[in-house]
Parts: sequence; structure tokens; C-alpha cells
Amino acid sequence: MKKSRASLGLLSQLRRFLLFHSLALAFGGFLFYAAVVVPTGSDIVGVTTQGFVTQQVTNVLNLLVVWAVVMLGWEYVAQSKQRSVSANRILLFSTCTIGLSVCLLFWLHQRLDGMLDADLMEVSDSSLFYLLHRFYLWVCTIQWMCSLMATWIVLLPPTSETVSAAGVGEQAP
Repeated sequence: MKKSRASLGLLSQLRRFLLFHSLALAFGGFLFYAAVVVPTGSDIVGVTTQGFVTQQVTNVLNLLVVWAVVMLGWEYVAQSKQRSVSANRILLFSTCTIGLSVCLLFWLHQRLDGMLDADLMEVSDSSLFYLLHRFYLWVCTIQWMCSLMATWIVLLPPTSETVSAAGVGEQAP
């Protein structure tokens, strides 16, 4: 029995290790890219060239977000009984919002890609492109804010409440 508990403890530690690294890589990478790389790249190579670099980088960032959503889902399922009902709701809301937003970002990315000509380094329909791009950035912002909520919840220590069948918090015996 002790060995299986130790195995569960190790699995829990591994899950949380992978969760925190997936969040750091996806959303820390996003923040660093948006705050440092884009402005610096725009100053050095120009806005248009930087946009074509960003086109490639965001493919990777979006895949990292998918991995983070998988890890958040695993965390939600594995630890839901150790969190309060309100914390579970926030984590579920933020995880689902991140998941839906990354689906929307994949769709928007395809539309934006269709307006870019890499050979000529031009945008074919600049007014529509920048409208969709602005929407893309807003979706990214909402996604990042939800990642902060999710990170906050998973960093909270376990609560003494358990979730009853009715979904109402009760004090643990």
C-alpha cells in the first residue's frame, strides 16, 4: 500500500511539474515575445518583416497553449476534490476559455495567413488583415488573462472543503 501511495505522490509531482512548465513555456513565452521580441524586431527589421516572423512563431506558441490546456485539464480532474467549489469553477472556466480561444486563434491564423504573400513580403487585403489581426490580439489578451487566473488557482494550497454531490462546499471531517 505504501508503494502505491508513493507512486501516486510521484505522479502528482510529475503532473504539477509538467503543468507549471507548460504554463511557463506557453504564456511566459507569449509575454516575452509580445513585450520584447516584437517591438525589438520591428525596430531592427521593420514591422512587415517582423510580422512574417511572428506568423511562424505564433504557430508554435499556439501548439504550446494546446499542451498547457491538456495539462490544466489533467490538473482539474486530479485535484478537484482538494479545491473549493469556487476555485474549481474558476479553473474550469479559465481552462475552457483558453481551449476555445486557441481554437479561434488557429482559425484566425489560417485566415490571416491567406492574406500574406511571403515571396513579396506583402499583405493582400490590409484593411481586413489589420481588423482580423486586432481581433486576434484581443483573443490572445483574454487567453493570457485566463492563464493568470488558472495559474493562481493551481498555486493555491489545498482547501479543507470537499465537493459534495450537490456541488456545494462542505467542511471535510
